[in-house]
Amino acid sequence: MADAASLKAEGNAAFSAGDYKTAIAKFTEAIACDGTNHVFYSNRSASHASLGNFEVALEDAQSCVNIKPDWPKGYGRKGAALHGLKRYNDAREAYEAGLKLDPSSALLKSGLEEVERAQKGPAMGGGAFDGAGNIGAMFGSPDIWGKLATNPQTRDYLQQPDFVTKMQELQKDSSKLGQYMSDPRIMQVMGMLMGVDVMSGDQFKEKMDQDEPMAEAKP
Repeated sequence: MADAASLKAEGNAAFSAGDYKTAIAKFTEAIACDGTNHVFYSNRSASHASLGNFEVALEDAQSCVNIKPDWPKGYGRKGAALHGLKRYNDAREAYEAGLKLDPSSALLKSGLEEVERAQKGPAMGGGAFDGAGNIGAMFGSPDIWGKLATNPQTRDYLQQPDFVTKMQELQKDSSKLGQYMSDPRIMQVMGMLMGVDVMSGDQFKEKMDQDEPMAEAKP
């Protein structure tokens, strides 16, 4: 029988490949092995949110916070789920709680900004999620180019014409996201927007194994 660490690694790999259902299954198995590990709930919350299952994502995020209330990232997961549910005031409170623990967190700051834009309405950019919880709607955020330019993992992509073209197409029609899921650059951008560091291979596994409060976004 696989141990919790192995199951977590398999879940991380599935998440990085965009196979969120398998990721959820693996993290669920890991929780069955060790229900006290806050990271398993955090990663499963991110997987549920990626599928638009925000109610369940919120349950896992709350479990994460309950287990480790001094871990800022758990509040980021909670804020993202509440944002997806359009509970904007609650989402603000979650992000602000996390920022009290880690005032420099780019993930929490970005999440709070998204909520503030959503509260101001569509004219101000809407927010990361559309009414159906479609993750593709995140690509329509008006400040996405600035995020890409300032993120060391994505800024070089802006020098690649085919990438820029794909991003422009996604901004016009987010339903095309499924066509580009095989492009690791698009997966990396999606991970950045979700607050999940989407990588592959040993580098991904190594970073996912880290449990410390994040200076950058990763599951």
